[in-house]
Amino acid sequence: QITANGGPLPFRNAATNGRSTLKVSGGGGSLTGGTQLTNAAGLATVGSWTLGTIAGPNTLTASALGVTPVVFTATGLAGAAATIVKVAGDLQSAIVNAIVSTAPQVRIVDQFGNSVSGTTVSAVTSGGGSVVNATPVSDSSGIASVGGWRLGTLVGANAVKVSGTGLAGSPITFAATGLVDVASQMVAFAGGVVPKVVCSVTTDVSPVTPGVMVAGFAEQVTLPTSAGGNVQPTAMSWFMPPSAV
Repeated sequence: QITANGGPLPFRNAATNGRSTLKVSGGGGSLTGGTQLTNAAGLATVGSWTLGTIAGPNTLTASALGVTPVVFTATGLAGAAATIVKVAGDLQSAIVNAIVSTAPQVRIVDQFGNSVSGTTVSAVTSGGGSVVNATPVSDSSGIASVGGWRLGTLVGANAVKVSGTGLAGSPITFAATGLVDVASQMVAFAGGVVPKVVCSVTTDVSPVTPGVMVAGFAEQVTLPTSAGGNVQPTAMSWFMPPSAV
C-alpha cells in the first residue's frame, strides 16, 4: 500500500481466534484502533494507519494468540514541494570570463524535509555572467543545478539568484568574485618627444618579439600562451635603440 507521508491509510486485517493487536513496527507513524475483536467472519479492522514523516518504508505488525504475526508494508512518498535550500556553489572566485569550479545547486524538499523531484526553478545572473541551464529541474534527490556558471568580464561581484514559485526560502542568492586575468597583451603608447622606444619582454615560456613605440602610434606586444594558459612576464625593459636617437 502507498500513500503520501502523513496521510491516513485505512485497511482491513483478517485475523482469527478473537482478539488481534496491531502495532507500528517501522517508519514511525501511528494508528487508531490497534486492538480489535474479530467479527463473525473472523475479521478485525483497525481505524486508520498514518505513515511517518520520512519518505520510505513503513511497517505494521498484526498479532493474535496462537498464530504467526502478519506484517503489512507501505511506502511513504514525498509530499508537495515546500522549501528551497542552498546546497553548494556559494562564495566562489574565478578569473573573469571563466566558469567557477562548483555549479550552484539547490535542493527542493517537502514540509518534512524529504527530497522532491520534478520541480523547476529559475536562475538569473547579475554581474555580466551566464549559466548553462537557467531552468533546471530537481532530480530524484531533489537537487537542481544550473550547470556551468561563467563569470562576467569585469573584475568584481557576480551573482546568481535561484527561485522557485511558492517555495519558502526563495529566492536564494549565490555570490562569486571575478578576479583579474593573467597578462595576455602589452600595449605601448607614444608620448612626449621620444620618437621611438622599444619594449623588450621575456616570459616563462619564451622571449617575445619587441614591440616598438613610435610617436603618434601604438603597437601591441602579445605574450605567448603556455600549455597551462598562465604566462608570466619574467623581465621587461624599455629602451631607446641607437637608430632612434
